[in-house]
Amino acid sequence: MEPRHHEDRWLPLLAPVARGTVLQALGTPAPIAMALWVGLVSQFLPVIGTYIAGVLPVLLTFLDSPGRALVVVIIIAVYQQVENYLFAPRITARTMELHAALAFGSALVGGAVLGPVGAILGLPAAAMIQGVLAAEGERHEVIDDPLVKVVEKKKPTKRQKK
Repeated sequence: MEPRHHEDRWLPLLAPVARGTVLQALGTPAPIAMALWVGLVSQFLPVIGTYIAGVLPVLLTFLDSPGRALVVVIIIAVYQQVENYLFAPRITARTMELHAALAFGSALVGGAVLGPVGAILGLPAAAMIQGVLAAEGERHEVIDDPLVKVVEKKKPTKRQKK
């Protein structure tokens, strides 16, 4: 068993830090609490959690400044898209041992077939299919034969040239 590098813990840490920094810069009331709230809910409800949890910081900011509330809405939406399309597939690919393109493609195919539920279930389905194929698929033994071994030519040194 390989040692784990805990890549799966980066998103729950990155989300509140990024959102908290933005909320602090915009002057939102209780930015740390709001960032933790959005980060917590977004991790437990993967697809829609960010938008549901984002209502609270938007409302609090709206009471202070409607213009800044619009900026908070835009920041929450943009961050969620960056997380979904850049961070999550790479981290999921490492933790599930799936290639990033396969992870992204399985979420897209799952979403196209079953909608939002399919997008959530696409990654576990791809990991399951990969696991079954790895366990039950045909394996070919690699033969190490001296007849097919490539020998590298050594470059002559300065002494050998003289």
